[in-house]
Amino acid sequence: MVSGRYAFKSVSVAGYPNLFFTFGPNSGPGHNSALVYMEAAIDYIVKAIKLLQQNDIGTLDVREDRQGRYHSEIQRRLRRTTWNSGCSSWYLTEDGYNGTMYPGFATQFMRELSRLDPRDYVITRRDDTHLRLTQ
Repeated sequence: MVSGRYAFKSVSVAGYPNLFFTFGPNSGPGHNSALVYMEAAIDYIVKAIKLLQQNDIGTLDVREDRQGRYHSEIQRRLRRTTWNSGCSSWYLTEDGYNGTMYPGFATQFMRELSRLDPRDYVITRRDDTHLRLTQ
């Protein structure tokens, strides 16, 4: 069980379709402007909106397994950083969980968010969404 907040690529959370964050969990920079990270997230969100509009999609809901895998990788990478070296800091919760910092360079974060893979999401067609809401 995870003891803190986490998201897929810092922008999507399973179970909350069509909800996207611009500065979500593990998107904090330790060496750069937060604006770089937010702009990467916004570009990703625009891709999601275009995917919705151009393909008659009602909802995008990140797959739990993809979110979990991404989170595990982020936490693994954080273990090697000073932020998780045993110090007490605002980056960590009381139990030592780091849901704040991104364990890499801004260019890595930008590259991760440069492509939206529809296979990372459970896709519901617009017609299916409408039927579900009206029943």
